[in-house]
Amino acid sequence: MASSRSIFGRSRNGPTESPTTEQYLKNNNKIAEITLLHKQVQEHPKYAETVEESVTKIRDRNLRQAKDRNEKLLKAEQSTSIFGARKAQSKNKAESTELTDELAVLEYELKSTRERLLSLDQSSSLRSFDFEHGRIEYDNSQSGIRGGYALILQATFFPKERTTASSVVAMKLMSQNTSGLEERLKRATKEARIWEQLQHSNVAEFFYTIPMPETLLDQIVVVSPWSDGCGTGNATASSFLLDPANIEATPMIIQGIIAGLEYMHDPTTKPAVFHGDLKGNNILIFGTREAPIPRITDFGLSKMEAPDSSAPSVVIGAAHWAAPELFGTGDSSTVISAQSDVWSLGATIFELVTGRPLFHDKQFIAVVCFYVLETRRHREQEVADYLMCLPDPVRQVVHRIFVEDIAVRPTATDVSIMWETLRTQVQIHDHSWRSLMTTVQAPHFLHNRVTNPDGGRVLSNGEWATWMTNQREQRG
Repeated sequence: MASSRSIFGRSRNGPTESPTTEQYLKNNNKIAEITLLHKQVQEHPKYAETVEESVTKIRDRNLRQAKDRNEKLLKAEQSTSIFGARKAQSKNKAESTELTDELAVLEYELKSTRERLLSLDQSSSLRSFDFEHGRIEYDNSQSGIRGGYALILQATFFPKERTTASSVVAMKLMSQNTSGLEERLKRATKEARIWEQLQHSNVAEFFYTIPMPETLLDQIVVVSPWSDGCGTGNATASSFLLDPANIEATPMIIQGIIAGLEYMHDPTTKPAVFHGDLKGNNILIFGTREAPIPRITDFGLSKMEAPDSSAPSVVIGAAHWAAPELFGTGDSSTVISAQSDVWSLGATIFELVTGRPLFHDKQFIAVVCFYVLETRRHREQEVADYLMCLPDPVRQVVHRIFVEDIAVRPTATDVSIMWETLRTQVQIHDHSWRSLMTTVQAPHFLHNRVTNPDGGRVLSNGEWATWMTNQREQRG
């Protein structure tokens, strides 16, 4: 006869062993992790001279007591009957929470000790910190890559579940110079909230946001994939395409950027996302040199199309790529939008094709003054003069993009169609991108990286600059 369960938690035929609880398993795993960490810390050659023996004994005792308490909690939960269950469960839960908190304190102490020992090791600049999903290691001596709001460092990520596996990642530290911790945390959280919704082959993958790891006090860390530019070391689209060996990848890379932006603007599967700072240096290159894959990154100025979205102006970012309306010209909105992103896309195409940004001969303040003080007619004429530096098929596409009236400015989808048509034409008529670039006439060919890679005769005393100065004088 099969045994049956009684309300007292025992079978009528005798006692049975209840299954282990989920909280017991969590505590047991955490105790095992902390025990291993305690052992590893003691193996450091400077441990004995840094940590008092009494502290080690206290930690040993605390670990033993934690294990005993966890076993007692398991037995208490298994023996709880329906009668008085609520009171007993409440007591067990309180004791379990207390144990979890004590384990967290012990783990923090051990990690702090480990970091202190690492900092004493003058022979190595390697630093590390643990967080929910694993461990990050990085070289504290590297200078990194500085942007407007952050410092980017190369790091190694060790997943929690597979400590022997690792991957190279980008560790983005939100700048401490521009705002306090609360503001930086808000900015990092906002960037992560937007970024983590994006899943596309031409948008860089988002990993984690980590507030205040112990080795980086008063810091915020955003973790994402690291790019080495297909092994070239030129991680961004700007630097990758400056290498003459990669010239034929130009149309493919631009098509990928357009596809990524088109996906971001599409509201059918997610809220539409507006980047706000699109430019060559915010495009990372993955894949291979033969088939590079561009991925849009750096969503620090981005916003989602939602009622509560913040509305930053991209002018605080990169003025050379910014749309006219963001400078307060005309009646248009001064906040980032799909239309302003498309203008920045046009400026990015100009940059990647010629190797130099639009208005490259103007400083930041000169670009601002140009948009604020010049008439619309003069602005359009000046932009048209810059576009003479592009091969005719490319110039036609970018000219369609550089329309100040946002109501008639094309969408990213429109640009995608135009660019795909251009690529087909180039394959039929010019056969190579390099051949297409050689069709640019003097003095405009001096502006592009293929026919004038070292930039000679472009600066203030050059032929192209002289021609541009004459054009401006004629406009008055």
